[in-house]
Amino acid sequence: MLRLLPAELDRMLLRRRTQFPVECISWSDFQNCPTCARKQPGISLRHWRYAWSLQCDVCGSELSPVRRDQTAHAHLPTRLRTRAKEGAKWLMLANRHGDRLAGRRMDLTLQVASVLAPEFRHGALFSQNRIDRFKALATIDIGMTRPLLAVTLLMKKSDRVGETKLRTAFPHKRKLVDRLARLAESLPRQRSREGGGLKNQSRTNCAGTAHAPRQEYLQAARRAIDQLGENAERSDLLNCAAKFLECAR
Repeated sequence: MLRLLPAELDRMLLRRRTQFPVECISWSDFQNCPTCARKQPGISLRHWRYAWSLQCDVCGSELSPVRRDQTAHAHLPTRLRTRAKEGAKWLMLANRHGDRLAGRRMDLTLQVASVLAPEFRHGALFSQNRIDRFKALATIDIGMTRPLLAVTLLMKKSDRVGETKLRTAFPHKRKLVDRLARLAESLPRQRSREGGGLKNQSRTNCAGTAHAPRQEYLQAARRAIDQLGENAERSDLLNCAAKFLECAR
C-alpha cells in the first residue's frame, strides 16, 4: 500500500476553506484547457476548478467552458478582461491567506450586484457563460477598489428600481442606501448628454456644414464590427477599423 506524508497528501487535495464567505472551488469540472485536453483526453487538472483560474498553469492557454455555447467565442472587451484578471487576483490572494474580511466584502459585493443585475445569479463565478463569469470577477475588482462608485452607477442605470431593490434586500443598511441614492442623484444623466448631442447634430445638419463620411471609412467600420461584434469596446473598434483602412490603402 502506498503511503504518503501528510504534507504531500494535503498538496494533492482540493482544500476548501469552510469559513471563507465566497465559494472558490467548483464541485465539478466547469472549464478545461483545450490544448491539454487534446494532448491527453480525459485529463482533469486541479487548478481548473478554481474560480480565479483564467489560464492553464501547464501551457498558459486560456481556459474554456466545458459546455460550449454561443458566448464561448464571443469577443470580450479589453477593459472587462483587465478588470476580471484583477478580480481573480483579489479572490486568489484572499482565499489563500484566509482573509475573511476581504472575503466578506467580496460576498457582499456579489450580493448587491445580484440584486441590481439579474446575470449575477448564484454561482456566477462558475458559470458556463464566459461573459457573466468575467463580469462577476470584474465586479469583485471594482468592489475591492471603488465599491460605492460601482453600485451608484448600477443604481443610476436602473433609476428608482435599483434603489427600491436595495432597500428591500438590505433593510439594515438604510443609511448606506441613502448615501448611495444621494450620490446617484448627483451624477450627470447620460440621456441629457445624448439628447444634447442629437440637438447639436441636427443643428449642424440644418446649417449644411456636416460632411458625409467616405465610403472607405464605412467599409472599414463595418468590417471591424463584423470581426469584433457590436458590443466591443469603442477603442478596439476604432483600432481595428484603422488597420483595415490602412491595408485597403
